Amino acid sequence: MKNSFMGECAKFLYGKHKEEISNLNILMPSRRATLFFNLELSKLIKGTPVWQPKFQSLDKIFSSLCGIEKADKLKLIVLLYSIYSKYHKESFDKFYYWGEMLISDFDTIDNYMIDAEKLYTNSADLRDIEERFDYLPDEDIEEINRFWRHFKNTRDSNEKDFFFNIWKTLFPIYTEFKAELTKENIGYSGMIYRTVADKLVAKEIVIDSDINYAVIGFNALSSTERVLFDAINESKNVDFLWDTDSSYLTNRNNEAGLFIRSNIKRYGESNNLNRDNYIQPKDITIVNSPSSSIECKYVWEFLEDCNNKAAQNGKKLGPETAIILTDESLLLPVLYSIPKCVDHFNVTAGYELKLTEAYSLCETLLSLQANYRNDSNGEFYYKNVESIITNPLIRLNIDEDNLQIIDKIVKDNNKKIYYESKDLGTCDFLKTIFTKAIGWVNVSDYLLYALNSTFNHLNSTTEIIKETKEAVFRTINTIDSLKDLITSIKIELNDNIFLSVLRKHLQGERISFEGEPLLGIQIMGILESRNLDFENVLILSVTEDNFPSKSIGASYIPSNLRHGYGLPTNNDHQAMYSYYFYRLLQRSTRADISYVSMTDGLSNGEPSRYIHQLRYAGEHNIKELNLTLDLTTSDVDNNSQPKDGGTKKYIDRIIGGKQHLSASSLSNYIQCPMKFYYGNVEGLREMDKEREIELGSLEMGNALHLTMYNLYTPFISLPHSQLISKLESITNEDIENEVNIQLSEISGKKISDFDATITNSRKFIVSYVSTIIQYDLSRNDNFTILGLEENIESVLNIDDATIKFKGQIDRLDNTPSGVVKIIDYKSGKRSKCQNIESLFDTNEEYHNKPVMQSILYSLLYSKNHNVITAPALYNVRSMNTKDFMPLITIKEDGEITRLDVIQDKYEEQLKFKLQELINYDIPFYKCNNEKVCQYCDYYDLCNM
Repeated sequence: MKNSFMGECAKFLYGKHKEEISNLNILMPSRRATLFFNLELSKLIKGTPVWQPKFQSLDKIFSSLCGIEKADKLKLIVLLYSIYSKYHKESFDKFYYWGEMLISDFDTIDNYMIDAEKLYTNSADLRDIEERFDYLPDEDIEEINRFWRHFKNTRDSNEKDFFFNIWKTLFPIYTEFKAELTKENIGYSGMIYRTVADKLVAKEIVIDSDINYAVIGFNALSSTERVLFDAINESKNVDFLWDTDSSYLTNRNNEAGLFIRSNIKRYGESNNLNRDNYIQPKDITIVNSPSSSIECKYVWEFLEDCNNKAAQNGKKLGPETAIILTDESLLLPVLYSIPKCVDHFNVTAGYELKLTEAYSLCETLLSLQANYRNDSNGEFYYKNVESIITNPLIRLNIDEDNLQIIDKIVKDNNKKIYYESKDLGTCDFLKTIFTKAIGWVNVSDYLLYALNSTFNHLNSTTEIIKETKEAVFRTINTIDSLKDLITSIKIELNDNIFLSVLRKHLQGERISFEGEPLLGIQIMGILESRNLDFENVLILSVTEDNFPSKSIGASYIPSNLRHGYGLPTNNDHQAMYSYYFYRLLQRSTRADISYVSMTDGLSNGEPSRYIHQLRYAGEHNIKELNLTLDLTTSDVDNNSQPKDGGTKKYIDRIIGGKQHLSASSLSNYIQCPMKFYYGNVEGLREMDKEREIELGSLEMGNALHLTMYNLYTPFISLPHSQLISKLESITNEDIENEVNIQLSEISGKKISDFDATITNSRKFIVSYVSTIIQYDLSRNDNFTILGLEENIESVLNIDDATIKFKGQIDRLDNTPSGVVKIIDYKSGKRSKCQNIESLFDTNEEYHNKPVMQSILYSLLYSKNHNVITAPALYNVRSMNTKDFMPLITIKEDGEITRLDVIQDKYEEQLKFKLQELINYDIPFYKCNNEKVCQYCDYYDLCNM
């Protein structure tokens, strides 16, 4: 792009040094910026062979001057714990968070060259403060004074005791920690920086005055960095080039220029680069999005529009276009929102390891181990088993024959709660996976076995993307190093502590994407954008609670003391983010700034202060764009669905008798035609019921039906007197035994392993069965049992349609009057029915499904067998009442002793509802009953 900061710097430095630019040492805060600097430099040299300058990061130059190796975070935490545990008894997993925080504090103390002994001193004696801190400015002393005065007056002694118990040990911990690191010749960043800075101040290290330096694009500087730059500045062979703009540099009310103003005052500037970029015309759009997902979808629209405009000039989108992520959790949805017109893109934002398949595999394996049931056979929980065998990385390790075997085992045992180990080990790999790992060392070896085996198979597979291999490899190294490190330090851990630490460490790892940095659009975090300029920029999630982020990070050092000692505060943190924001805009020609206005527990939906500043500054013409939740590509009414296309074909199958209807599906249509449409026409199944050890009403109902079937089957067709004799012979023990068998089958648990929940459910079912038997014994109609759980199919002819029904009748009783009672067991209470019409009225507040279905079964059976029937409901929770009657009662018609009393009215209403169902001109429509909608599995589909 024209007039970029890197282009201006390259032009200035090449103009000054020419071919000698190869000897120039360039310091920049961003490694990525060096690539763009070289790109701009290559345009200037025009084919002349020139070695590139020597680029150095601050880490590199400090390390080269110090000779101390930077240690990784895990080793630092483990070493710090070995010292911290001398003073405080705390498990390693709980310390992990403290460890990260203390190392961050120590790093800051050293970077800002603070006297740790004075900082960590208990200055409760207010009279000593002025003498103890006389080297600080008066306002800083007052901040320290205010903190200790507040603490002295704090009434909560527990709070004070907790704080001081830790605080008084921090200086010796800090001292011992640094001593231990020095022995091993390793250190954290701040320690390395301070070591060099102290030597520079003492003149033990001197910057070579013959070396030419260029310090480019820095903003906020720590004390150690200022010491280094002071030393370089003294050599006189240095150019300081600042990335800034007059709009905020000269305006002291704008915090974006806070640090740059200080830097220029201290070091001057070698050349007045163009500082009037921000006032140039820009297309700035504030985008209000109702959700993060819609915000990410806007990426597609933004890039399509940018590409169309580039195409008008015969170009394609390149590195002049950037997507800036202030929330890096949006990386994946953003990547899925890139349109096909984008040929190349480069991702600089790190990808969190916890979002990878490798981490998911670890969690799956750990869950399998955690839910292991240690009985004589060794058993694994069904959910974990299914997660294992469906995991794509696990399946790489299993040959096709064994995959078919293990898949069949699970499929054929889909009611089990636990699987025995011996049934699952169909190959050597699965034998190891389905083995209990005891002890944290064995758990780590168990994970490493699975990951190493997976990695080997990945290497022989060309279809797997590189990032997956990298994630598995990184996970292996992380677990291996954690195990070795803990073993070498000899920290005592139990399994839970190890797993907690392992998870924390894995979740902190990030993976870099491979790509060509100078090719295609740029997708990056806010820090990676430093010193880079873009013509088109989209900044995502610019909300007040996200940008600027609210905190400098967790710290044990109170804010008053941070301020008093000159450590970075939240105000400094926010000034840095203000700079990042405005410098992104200053050279752009188009800037879209998006925020999510949705309010939830994590966000208040308030746009960032920087958006408000843009609106009220009046420097640019700001456009506002409000995105909506309308995700459809055409006008779709979610309240209805026409009967055309595939829907019409489904209706045709009903009309032709090729598609059966059940009483349950008809009930769904009566309740809400849209419910019928989603469930029956589209085949969207209601949420699968989990195979839970705890039994719900469905499982208890099934156990009741099966128990009654097994107990009563021997009694079918027995004369009444013999039937009564047999019923009287059934003992409570007989009932319990049969219920135990059914519950064992349903729950997948052995009877001896029933827990309190199942035992409690058993009591209810035994009581229900006993109630039914006692009621049958009390009947005076000399009934006999005609059939149990009888399947029924029947046809209803409506005009030219042949509609088939099918169902299952719980029980059929014959009576001396010739009337066959169609009995349905229900575990609920008896409910009333106003009239026949209400059974088919979609607008009825309460749809009496049991009554409608019971009458339907009576109707179908009477048509099939040409007998008189009577629908009856055994509502077991009402059967103990004195006035209980099983025959259905309809308020307008009284007790229905014979179906033919109401058959004509019922058939009329039934046919009317079926005619509506098969009428092509009447769409499936949404009911207006909130009670039906409240518990409907398709609620979200109807209310998008």
